Amino acid sequence: MPSCPFAMKDLTRTCEGGAFRVDADMMLVRQLEDDCVWKTVNLVSPVDFGVASFMAKEGLTSHGMSVRQVDLLGRVCDAWSMLIRCESLALDERMFNRYRDIFSSPSLALPNEERSEDEAIRAFLALWASDRLLAALCANHMLVHARIGMLAVFPSQVAELEQTIERGNAKRFLRDHGIELFPTGLTREELQRI
Repeated sequence: MPSCPFAMKDLTRTCEGGAFRVDADMMLVRQLEDDCVWKTVNLVSPVDFGVASFMAKEGLTSHGMSVRQVDLLGRVCDAWSMLIRCESLALDERMFNRYRDIFSSPSLALPNEERSEDEAIRAFLALWASDRLLAALCANHMLVHARIGMLAVFPSQVAELEQTIERGNAKRFLRDHGIELFPTGLTREELQRI
């Protein structure tokens, strides 16, 4: 089994005849990394986009942040960086344990490893009550690896997400409003408005 490389992966793939093509899905993930970090950390603690973006891009914090915010933001940045470096690897027990270690999560079972949007949503919901950040990163790893998209709930929608989870009808909400699909980076709801 290949190990997770420490260097950023090349964005090109070899095609027939030795030509190269750009991996547009991963370009989008890297382009939106700061946005994904911001949306992920806001599942737990409110952080401004500029602060999250600065941390994701520069690795530096802003003045006036609490220790908890710095810690959470640093962990989310580390996890997203690992997701991007290891996107070609399935979310197996080894990868799951790496995410658990980043978030110091309790001992939890690995959700189903299947590569589908429904399975990513199920994994997110199964882990949500124990660790929201672990839930988000595992679902994102599954979605990115399967080249479906990214789970990215806007901070203004977190309360609505919490309500739909409590009512037991979060799958539709996440499918329509929480997953930014490849290759556009738009949710189904946003695509319908176009």
